[in-house]
Amino acid sequence: FGFYSLFVYEKQGEVMVSPSLLELVAQGADTTRDELALAVFHRVGIFINDETPLKHVRVLPPGGRLVWRAGRMEITGGTEMPIAQRISRDDAVDGMISLFGQAVRRILTHCDGPIVLPLSGGR
Repeated sequence: FGFYSLFVYEKQGEVMVSPSLLELVAQGADTTRDELALAVFHRVGIFINDETPLKHVRVLPPGGRLVWRAGRMEITGGTEMPIAQRISRDDAVDGMISLFGQAVRRILTHCDGPIVLPLSGGR
């Protein structure tokens, strides 16, 4: 069991779907770069949400559904985005400290032996 990305190309009424971004390009997909998606990728090392390096190609979300009807594409489903919370930075930090502590305590209650936890300052 595994997960594979399904890339969806859409531009001016043309739609192509493939598990391979390279195959979409080989089949004639527009290769205009998505500058914002690439900027995020270069900063954090991953593409977020449905972004790809190409402006007209997106990733179908897990559990998503693509419907092509009357010349229009609609993607539905997938993971719901959480609603933005309006809290201060200090409250956010305090919340993360509290939730992290809860998570560690929950793991420790189910563990009989020593715990080895690798720590990293980055990638």
